[in-house]
Amino acid sequence: IGFEQYYGMDEYPAKEDFDGTWAIFDEPYLQYFAEHTKEYAKKDKPFFLTVFTASSHEPFTIPKKYENTFTSGDIPMHRSISYADYAIRKYFEQVKNEPWFENTIFVFSADHCGVAHREDYNNDIGRFLIPIFFYTPGGQLPVMCDSTRLMQQTDIMPTILGLLNYQKPYFSFGKDVFDDSSNFVNYVFNDRNGTSMYYLDDLMIEYRNNQLIGIYKFKEDFSLKNNLIARKKEFSQLPFMEQQMKAILQQYIVRMKENRLTAK
Repeated sequence: IGFEQYYGMDEYPAKEDFDGTWAIFDEPYLQYFAEHTKEYAKKDKPFFLTVFTASSHEPFTIPKKYENTFTSGDIPMHRSISYADYAIRKYFEQVKNEPWFENTIFVFSADHCGVAHREDYNNDIGRFLIPIFFYTPGGQLPVMCDSTRLMQQTDIMPTILGLLNYQKPYFSFGKDVFDDSSNFVNYVFNDRNGTSMYYLDDLMIEYRNNQLIGIYKFKEDFSLKNNLIARKKEFSQLPFMEQQMKAILQQYIVRMKENRLTAK
């Protein structure tokens, strides 16, 4: 997909920073990442970098020197999250005075959800709730934006391109979340082991084996205890939602098979 360089564990110089399971511990790797960020900035042209951290992943290992620094919290993941937060803070201490810092858009997201601490997150909604946030030190974000609107990982790319005023065609299942003038509907789609979920405004539908199996007003029924499928005739938006869900599944599968997930 066009990345010029990759720096993984094999390229990382200090093998003793390996966490024993997945990757390099977050703090030393993000310091390594900071140095590479500075090197790319020296080329004096726009750049795109991405970094994947792993210390917050099970088995939630942190360096031994910090075992008494970060409290365990309520579940094992909490201590590793504290460590990850510390590592990110140290990264920003390294780069905050660089000349490119205020011209940079930072995007934070998770690749998937973690272990549920609260029981009300132990359902098909809670398993997909992740943080996504944008940080622009130079204040480039729109002043007026609705942070409560639905958002998903596929919205990240079009949102960044919108902030950059990118005008060329591109392919995306997502939307620019800061563009209130767009006709792109405010939806979220996800799939868990063959059960597809489509959210539109305050309604969520579930689909499995080409059949509608659930309708929920998820904002008032977060635990998904009240399946409204027996009242499906009451929801005028339901035909549109079902059509959209089928279209997304069809487009994604066909485009994956034919390698057409980019604009021509």
